[in-house]
Amino acid sequence: RCLVIMKEDEQITWYPKNANDPNFRNELEKQDWKKYFEDLEQLIGISNRNEYLRENEKGEIIKNHEDLKAIWTDRYNDDKQCWLKLTMSNSNEIDTEDEKIPDERTNVQEKEHFDIKLMLDLVKKAEEAEAQIKDKNVILFLGGTGVGKSTLIHFLSGSKMEQQTINGIDHIAPVRIKNKSLSNIITKPGAMSVTRYIAAVPIDLQEMD
Repeated sequence: RCLVIMKEDEQITWYPKNANDPNFRNELEKQDWKKYFEDLEQLIGISNRNEYLRENEKGEIIKNHEDLKAIWTDRYNDDKQCWLKLTMSNSNEIDTEDEKIPDERTNVQEKEHFDIKLMLDLVKKAEEAEAQIKDKNVILFLGGTGVGKSTLIHFLSGSKMEQQTINGIDHIAPVRIKNKSLSNIITKPGAMSVTRYIAAVPIDLQEMD
């Protein structure tokens, strides 16, 4: 389980220091979430109270240690997605309409039906990738879920990689991304896919280290 934080062209992966302890899940109330929040602030460079972390799809935010505790607790309750993608936000730039909490009944209803809008959005992204690779030499990565396709793409594209242990699982993750086209290429440990559409990543071999 981890938080994936996008800051400009950098992707940062974070999890509480002791999260790989098997007992961590059962001792959430005993954890020093203020210290974890301070560690997170220092890692991503939050400089003032107007800056905070925001998840755009559901509108979840992290402004303090209580928010961090609640969101991390949700990672154990969400069997389908143990990671959460967040971006740096500034309260002076957020439209108040975006901060409205969706009606719970609406969320339940949406989950019970096929999400046509999401399907069309993903098809559009695939079509955009098709346009990018048209008439170009292409290396196509194929493989089973969790074998490391996204991780390998990051490595070959020049991202700085770092070995981590997430939820007791050894994982190699990008900690500094050079190629901006990789901002939506998410890596995670385990055998649950987070890649939802074909992504084209242009590579300039002359700029690679």
